[in-house]
Amino acid sequence: AAGLFLGCGRGMLTQLHGLACDTIKSIRYVDAHGEVHDVDARTDPDMLWMAKGGGGEFPGIVTKFIVQAFPAPRLLHARDCTFPVQKAKALIRTWASHLPEMSDPAHQMFTHITMWNSNYVNFPNLCFDCS
Repeated sequence: AAGLFLGCGRGMLTQLHGLACDTIKSIRYVDAHGEVHDVDARTDPDMLWMAKGGGGEFPGIVTKFIVQAFPAPRLLHARDCTFPVQKAKALIRTWASHLPEMSDPAHQMFTHITMWNSNYVNFPNLCFDCS
């Protein structure tokens, strides 16, 4: 979990709730001298800012995260589409033209394109609690 939070953390619900680092409310960490510190927005906002994506140079080992939790989706629809690499340019162009609509949190969806050094392009799509 530490890598997810300290590395900002993009996931399937980012469109709805923001990055994982944005949900951090407080942390406990051990500094280089072995001292334990509890940090939140009131006690040390600069150190909390560093934990929430301050560039990956956090000066300690985080041993505890307190984060904002959100309800999990009740229903998940998934469609995993695969296209021949020859159709990648048209797929990406069409997909990109719909990004403003797909990025709207009201649509409750997650989509991306994965391209590897192969003959196929993978295009997974997820929809949360949609009808």
